[in-house]
Amino acid sequence: MGQNWSRVSAPYYRATEGFAEWITQENVVIFASGPSLAKYTGKINQLNANSIIVATPTNVPWLQDEGVRIDMVVIADSHPGMATKLKGYEGPIICPPTIAPEVTMLPNDIFWYKLLMGNGQGNDPFYGFWNMIQHGMFEKIEYGFNAENGCVTNMALAIVYDMMRSRHLLCKRIILAGADYAYTEGWARIESTLRPKPLDIDAMEYLGYHTNSRMVFYKHRLIQLWEQLKGIDIYSMSEGIITEIPEVTLDDILAKTYPAQPTDKERTALVETHTNLFLDEFGEKLEDK
Repeated sequence: MGQNWSRVSAPYYRATEGFAEWITQENVVIFASGPSLAKYTGKINQLNANSIIVATPTNVPWLQDEGVRIDMVVIADSHPGMATKLKGYEGPIICPPTIAPEVTMLPNDIFWYKLLMGNGQGNDPFYGFWNMIQHGMFEKIEYGFNAENGCVTNMALAIVYDMMRSRHLLCKRIILAGADYAYTEGWARIESTLRPKPLDIDAMEYLGYHTNSRMVFYKHRLIQLWEQLKGIDIYSMSEGIITEIPEVTLDDILAKTYPAQPTDKERTALVETHTNLFLDEFGEKLEDK
């Protein structure tokens, strides 16, 4: 953070200022890296016609190989390898001050969000000191997002939702693409050559899919976000353990055919079912902490 301090200036929501013709597209498609996207190889670039594309570092190379126009990249991981994933990408980057300095040295325009924890304030009993550092060092950034969102896909969803609610993006819906949070047919993630499933120390089967406990926790946080982020339609173009969010295919998106969103009552029931299943699996472990 000390190395990045002098470079931190423009807040995250200004990333769309140069979008011009893309800002009023119908959809914002947020790409995770689930292997289910492989079935759209050779066709995924058709989303350029009606969608703003938000990538995360691990899927940038595949999207570029597929000829997809990437409009912005969201980063949460502080690993310096994030910079190497962005080779050839010239658009805006949205990231926290904890990002590796290798990213901030790229020629791209960089936009920032505070990485907060707990209640996001200095009075948090566990994370107050961390939050004080974020607010004290980075006064040029008005707002932040919680590290408890868990993974970069969830963080991107929170950021895009905020941009839409604040009218910095004038789109109708958000679509999560490749948010499998599981392994599909033995593959781990989408790449130009599919990456095989690793040998996870926390491997498990969940809802009929091979996955790991980290991805189940990511799903739990995603479903909590989904319950909170009302007022904007959210869909999933994915396969795997995310079964609560209404599903669409690439053909549905191109045909502008979307299923109805659940009512508040239906959404609450889906969230409760997920939460009960999640606690059955992890409740005792959470109590131990």
